Amino acid sequence: TNDLTRQLAKKNDIYNYYFSFLKLINVWNKLHVAHFNNGIYHTKQILQQFGEKLQCAKAFAQTSQQSLYLQAAFRSTSRYNQISHISEVITTIVLGVIEASRTIEIQSYEEATRLLLIAFDSIQKYRQEHEQESAISSNPIDDEDFSQSMICQPWILYEHNLNDLYMLHCTQHFEQALELCESREVRERLLTMISRLVYHILDEYRLYICDLYSDNELNNDMEQRPWINYKQTRSLLIKIFIKLKDFSKGKQLAEEFEDYQSLIEICDELKDIEQLRMYIEQYGDKFMIIFDEYLRSKSALSVLFQKEYFDLKSVQRYLKSKPEFAWMVDIKNRDYEHASLSSLQQVAETIGKRQTLLAISKFALLASSHNEIRNAEAIKLRLRFIENEENLCQQRLDLLSNLDESERLKQPLISAKDMIKNLILKKNTSQSLLQRYCSALKILSQMETNPDFDQLRLFIFSQAILVDPLKPISNSVDPLSCNAKTLLSQLFDYIKHENLDKYNIIPSREKLQSSNELISFQNNHDFQEALSAIYSSLLTR
Repeated sequence: TNDLTRQLAKKNDIYNYYFSFLKLINVWNKLHVAHFNNGIYHTKQILQQFGEKLQCAKAFAQTSQQSLYLQAAFRSTSRYNQISHISEVITTIVLGVIEASRTIEIQSYEEATRLLLIAFDSIQKYRQEHEQESAISSNPIDDEDFSQSMICQPWILYEHNLNDLYMLHCTQHFEQALELCESREVRERLLTMISRLVYHILDEYRLYICDLYSDNELNNDMEQRPWINYKQTRSLLIKIFIKLKDFSKGKQLAEEFEDYQSLIEICDELKDIEQLRMYIEQYGDKFMIIFDEYLRSKSALSVLFQKEYFDLKSVQRYLKSKPEFAWMVDIKNRDYEHASLSSLQQVAETIGKRQTLLAISKFALLASSHNEIRNAEAIKLRLRFIENEENLCQQRLDLLSNLDESERLKQPLISAKDMIKNLILKKNTSQSLLQRYCSALKILSQMETNPDFDQLRLFIFSQAILVDPLKPISNSVDPLSCNAKTLLSQLFDYIKHENLDKYNIIPSREKLQSSNELISFQNNHDFQEALSAIYSSLLTR
């Protein structure tokens, strides 16, 4: 081992002499690009990566005398004596903590973590000593090779998929090791070591990402992928401390690497509203975007009724911007009139949800009339509208009599217009002919202010006239079939019995004759006479 250490030290000296020689002959700053690992890279970066591996190998060699675990890793790695394959040794270090029984050996885990920290520390030391050598000119040589050159992926993260192995070591293996801890001292030591290791891993990622996106441009999916991977890795590694309730270490890492999601979760866990306010002020809109997503993921309901969160203006702004939550904010602020409007305007996907929102709107409106001097007529008009909508909901439910109540409430909320058309055209109903038309008229009576009202009443009555498609009017002895006469008579009786004529449901004969459905019979003299006769008698009755 001593021989190996001396050899590596000499090799390191030779490497440094090589750098000095290149500078001495004024070649260093003229270094171009080189083909390496199936890509074109800056020569300085390639040299730097080999220097880092050399420094790491040297650190391992110095440590191996005191580490049986590292010696075993050396022995099980076929090419451990080749500096360029030092990443294989690191792979063995990570995987060596698993015993034949597939369980974690806690002493091995602690030693593996210590060795990983040594590897990262050695790289950090090398970079500090060779800071000037690693700098790449901001005005590179202007040629095609240089413009196509890539940033070297950090070998300590990407060779042999080390990044995935670190993730395994710092999450799954870490949790298993902590379960085996019988000593609080060992547990705290492991937490501190893993916290340091996570810092090194994320710092390495951050440096790489900063180099990749130094011009703040994300041109395509290939360029975005490293950034997405970094964010996912950052989140998973920091959240392990949140999961373990070590919020102090989680907070330090999240602040250092600006993991807003983790900072929000920590504040939520600790109910630290003041810290959350500080983060909102410190990070601004970028933080609020993540905060919005967090509120949405919690459906906002759990946050809304926690006073400490609700008092945040940013939370209220967010909730007010969402139609599904706006009425809640209004009620919380005792602004009942706006609550009535916002709940009424909210789009509902199901019949049950629409019924609930209508009830909220009605109660909020009544509350506003007690708390403020209100226009009584305006309140009456809105209450009438709400009651009409409630009646429509009930009629929707009645049309689904084949389902039990809970299932009916879950059914999609179709418009009143579609309900009428479905009834008249025999869709999704088991009602008789007369029942269907009566139901359609009942629905229409709730739609007097609807812009489709006139069109729908013409549709209902014209379809009643054309009720018998098997007897084309032009070929019939009676231009208006018996079925049509009977149905029209029954509908007029129903309108009178239910007092629906006050809703102006019955269209004039002139309008009916010029409707889209009957326009083709405009020149049919027999039909027009028959319609006038039956319609006039019904109106008179």
